[in-house]
Amino acid sequence: MRLAVAIIFDDNSASKALLHRFGFSRFGLLPQAAWDRFALHDVSYWSLSLERNGVGEPV
Repeated sequence: MRLAVAIIFDDNSASKALLHRFGFSRFGLLPQAAWDRFALHDVSYWSLSLERNGVGEPV
C-alpha cells in the first residue's frame, strides 16, 4: 500500500484536526455531496503517503 486516504465531512473540525496531526493533506473537495438526516455537507478527501522519501519503501 502506498497511500492512505480519508474522506470526511468538511465541516467536521475534529476530524480535520486529527488528520492534520497525523500528516494528511487535503487534495479534494466535493461541495454539497453528502446528505445526513439534517443537512447537505461538503466532503473533503485527504491523503498521506506511506512511502519513505518517495522511493517506494514502506514507512
